[in-house]
Amino acid sequence: MAGYQHLLAIRCGGCSATWAGESRAHCARCHRTWDNVDLFDTHLEEDRCLHPRTLGLVETKNHIWYSTE
Repeated sequence: MAGYQHLLAIRCGGCSATWAGESRAHCARCHRTWDNVDLFDTHLEEDRCLHPRTLGLVETKNHIWYSTE
């Protein structure tokens, strides 16, 4: 199984989201899934989560938010 961890599906315990990939990040507060940790960090504000569209992000059919840049 070594080397194939990126193919394993991960599920959030607080919502119905599932995703795969070592670089993905899921927010336990707003329950959105991000393409990478940098995007996840960008959406965090002190007391709230920013909506991905306000950051210019696009959602995939699998509900993962990513940057087109």
